[in-house]
Amino acid sequence: MKSEDYTQRQFEVAETILDCIYDSIKEKLEKGDVVTVDQLDEAYRKVKQVWPNIYPVFEKNCRDCLEKAVGRFNPDTRRKDYFSRLVLSKISILHPKRDMVLDNLSFVQVVAPGIRQNLHSVYSQTEFRAMNEQALQVFALARTDDDGAFWQIATENPEIMLQADRILIHYLLRFRPFNFHRENFTSTMRRAIANNAMRFGEDEFYIMFDCLFGEYFDYVSDHKKQTMLNLQFGYESSERLASIFMAYQRMQQTSRPAFVQHQAALAATRQLWL
Repeated sequence: MKSEDYTQRQFEVAETILDCIYDSIKEKLEKGDVVTVDQLDEAYRKVKQVWPNIYPVFEKNCRDCLEKAVGRFNPDTRRKDYFSRLVLSKISILHPKRDMVLDNLSFVQVVAPGIRQNLHSVYSQTEFRAMNEQALQVFALARTDDDGAFWQIATENPEIMLQADRILIHYLLRFRPFNFHRENFTSTMRRAIANNAMRFGEDEFYIMFDCLFGEYFDYVSDHKKQTMLNLQFGYESSERLASIFMAYQRMQQTSRPAFVQHQAALAATRQLWL
């Protein structure tokens, strides 16, 4: 596809969305009346109604770009599980224990089986395959599946970072109800860590959870990001995220000495990478 054709198609999609919103409030605007929240909600509903017709266009546009990108991407053929790879890659650059060696294994190698098992426990096989394909496409856009190189490229390319964030937020939204999934994640990690190479308790859970998702909780107080969440993940997704965040905060406020100890280091590392 020629770049000008792609640009025109994207413009037409955006124009359709804007037309839906404008048509919903045009009469009020012409009269000089105040636009109410209910009318904005109606505009939002109209956009959602035409979304089934608009989404395939976005999908086709993305596929055109990705087909070009994948042609230049030569992944490690030993890797098949790119969804887990994306999650683990973030842990590998942010976790305070990322440089530890346990029983001749790196920290990420020790926790990898538990991460994979948890992902498979919260996603069906069909869902996991779809998420895995999305993760592969994100690595393809960056043209690398090297952990450090990927995130360095992502910090310099908003589109890649947006796609990576979208996958991780999708995973984050599976932590509802929070306490149930916290306990499930922790017990899964304990069972999966071979030979008890490390203790995985609640402090370890909070450190890892913050590595993966800490920066997404500002969505709770940002109206524009809330709207984006609802458009991407469905109505009330921002409320789901808020409920996870509130449960996370309540648990965090109890005695978590190791977590508190690592928070400053984690914040500094996140600033460096993300």
